[in-house]
Amino acid sequence: MKVVLFFTVIVTAIYSAQACLRNNWDYWGADIPGKNFKVQGGVNACIRECRRTAGCKSLAFRPTDGQCWLKHTRNGARSKPQSNRQSVNMVCTESKPSSTSTSGSKPAGPFKPVAKFGYQITAANGPAAGHSLTAKNDRRNGHSFWAHTEKTSDQCSKWEIIKKTHRGKKCFNIKSTCSLNKGMMLVVHSDNKSNGDARAVVHKTPHKPEDECWDIETVNVRGAVAYRLKKNQGRSNGKYLVSRVKRNGSSFWVDVTKDASAATLWSIGDSKSRC
Repeated sequence: MKVVLFFTVIVTAIYSAQACLRNNWDYWGADIPGKNFKVQGGVNACIRECRRTAGCKSLAFRPTDGQCWLKHTRNGARSKPQSNRQSVNMVCTESKPSSTSTSGSKPAGPFKPVAKFGYQITAANGPAAGHSLTAKNDRRNGHSFWAHTEKTSDQCSKWEIIKKTHRGKKCFNIKSTCSLNKGMMLVVHSDNKSNGDARAVVHKTPHKPEDECWDIETVNVRGAVAYRLKKNQGRSNGKYLVSRVKRNGSSFWVDVTKDASAATLWSIGDSKSRC
């Protein structure tokens, strides 16, 4: 799975390091002895451990179980693609550019769906960092399921992303490949929360076509690439996808918010296996 990630205004030291983050990429080897352990709190917690450790120059993190490896060299001993990994160089200004990341002088272009077997959409910041978008096992009614994020890389975290044009505007449909709700589209529920947010669901199609339309915004920071998902038209038009409200002990709800600065940053990695 290919890397694709990171975002806008980074205000803390942790988020400065996150700007160097590569999703679905492994900095293998060059481990600091005794600095291989599990952490709570996603890749941010692994970054904090690296900052506390003398000589730590990079790290690798496994989102599904919180395993953290601290490294004594940049890029580890070998840098290679790897699903279910997040890797970070603590100083990324010296990072070597790759085919899946861009330098500040060559910003990445718009998102272009090319994956044959679907995409895994994973939160890269905030409380849900490392949790992937899914809608399994949470039926709302006979026509829809509640969307949420959890630490998973199974079939139900794979999505088809389809380029569309509706009412003269280009947009993307985000369609579930999960056997429980295969073919259902990511849309927004009509009920708004007290803070103005609304909850995301997957719904049987055809829904209203305008409600199935999303923008995928590319944002470049310090040579890294992030994606924000925004309603393109219809219900909750202009609001951003965010995962920040706890659903249970291991997952978070997925909502939309009008506050762009609160929008979740998403990595979008293409799956190499059939869904």
